[in-house]
Order: sequence, then C-alpha cells, then structure tokens
Amino acid sequence: MRILTSLFFLLPGLAMAEMSPELADARQSYLSGDYSEIWGVVQAEAEAGDPVAQNMLGAALTTHDGSKGLDYDPEQGLAWYEKAADQGFDKAVYNMALFWQTDHKGFTADYNRSRALAEKATEMGYIHAPNLIADMLYTGKGGPVDHAAAFEHYSRAAEMGSYVGLRAVGYAYFHGEGVTRDVEQVRHFLDLAVAAGDTRSIPDLAYLYEGDQGIPADPLRAYTLYRYGVDRGNAKAAFWLASFSVDERFEGVWRDAIKGYGYCLHALTLGYAADGAEADCQAMADALGDKEIARGQAFAKSLQ
Repeated sequence: MRILTSLFFLLPGLAMAEMSPELADARQSYLSGDYSEIWGVVQAEAEAGDPVAQNMLGAALTTHDGSKGLDYDPEQGLAWYEKAADQGFDKAVYNMALFWQTDHKGFTADYNRSRALAEKATEMGYIHAPNLIADMLYTGKGGPVDHAAAFEHYSRAAEMGSYVGLRAVGYAYFHGEGVTRDVEQVRHFLDLAVAAGDTRSIPDLAYLYEGDQGIPADPLRAYTLYRYGVDRGNAKAAFWLASFSVDERFEGVWRDAIKGYGYCLHALTLGYAADGAEADCQAMADALGDKEIARGQAFAKSLQ
C-alpha cells in the first residue's frame, strides 16, 4: 500500500524587499542556481546596507561545501545574517534559526537558540518559521517528541499561508499524529496545499482519489492530478501514474499499459528511486512486446 510521507521538510521562501535592478537580476540568477557572476553586485549592495544582499551573502558563506560560489566562512556568513536581521528582514532571522540547527566550523548546533529565532521570525510574519518549530517538536530536536504540539505549529504555518504547513497538517491527519485521523481533512488540506503551489502534495492528493483510503474513488480526478504532477516534474506522480495506468480497477482512457511503461521510465529519469522502482518498470516491460516497448520508450522521451 502506498502511504503519504510522514516526515515533514521545510521549503523556505524568500521575503521580498525593494532592491536595485542589478540586485534583482543577481537574485534571479541566484535562485536559478547560477552563481558565477553575481557576487560583485551582491557584495557592493550588502556593504551599502541592502538586507536582501546581506542575506544572500549569509546563505552563500554558511553553505558547508561552498557550492554557491563563495568559500565557506560561517563566521562572516552569520555576521551578514545579523546585519540583515537588525534591519527587520524576517528571512534573515529565519535563516539564522536554520544556521543553529547544525554544526558549523567554530559553532555548535544550538536548538534553544534556533527555536527562539524561529519564534521571532514567526512573530515577524515569516510564514515558514512555524514549520521549523514544528519539525523540532516532531523529531525531538532540543526536547522530547511532541506530535500534538508539532501539529499546532504546523497549523499556525498553514493559517499564515505556508503550503508546507498545509501539507504537513494534511499528512498529520493521514497518519493520526498529534490529531485524530480524518481522511476528509487530509483531502481538504492537501487540496489547499496544491492550490497554493505545492508540487509535493500532488501525487498524495491524487492517490486519495483511487479510493483506498475512505474517499470515494474518482479515477478522472486521480488521473488529472497525476498528470498535472507529471507536467510539474514530480517523479512520484509519474511513477504512481504508471501504476494507475495498468490498474485493472480503473477503466477509462487512462488505462494504457504502453503509456504506463513510459510514465515509469520517465519517473526513473526524474530521479525516482524508491525500492523496487526499476524492477516494477521492468515488470511492465515484460508484459509488452518489442514494438510496444519501443512505443513506451518513445512516449517517455516525449515527456522530457
């Protein structure tokens, strides 16, 4: 039986502030993973007092492997975070909370300090900050595991508009962690998360409409969601759509073993690596003839 993810992971956003066109371009390159020619602009803007630039320097300098284009220097990185935080930049406060979650050169993880900063960022209105507090309670970082308290903080994030919080509340209702299991609430919160732009929730919401968890089966809705997830590059959606496409329970235009095999191959291309995934794709291929396999492979390529 497929189950929804039980651990919750943060997908922090970036608080916005006014910035120069040059810094806006540098930030866009940063978000795209292109760090090659941005740091001169960012450094100048940071020294001139721009909190966005200061936060960007903090993030790059505190990256352990130096993969963001600057040598790892957590002391300097933390100092830049503090400069941005002193100007009321909520993202920098949140990033400092993340900083204290792990050991850095010259710094030991400090969960109490991390939580205090996350609470401050929450008070400042940073919508993802309650998720960090909830994660700590859920996993027992800095204290005992407390799923009920974690649920309260995920709920707070959801109320603030965090799709991570919405997803986490949905998962909590699915697993009955900190709250009574309620599949209708699962559907409600995952639907809100998807509507808010969360791609991770898409296959989980689609799965509910297969009818195995107490929600009436709606194959059209399940297929539409799975396909939406594939279009958004979600590997799990592609793999689960592969299984859905060959499931004898679901008659309709989506019932197609060739496309099912293609979706399975596409899932592997997207990085889906669950145990048995490659074997499942091979089993689908074994049920097809050579020409059908070739068509499935061509369909997989068309999805790229």
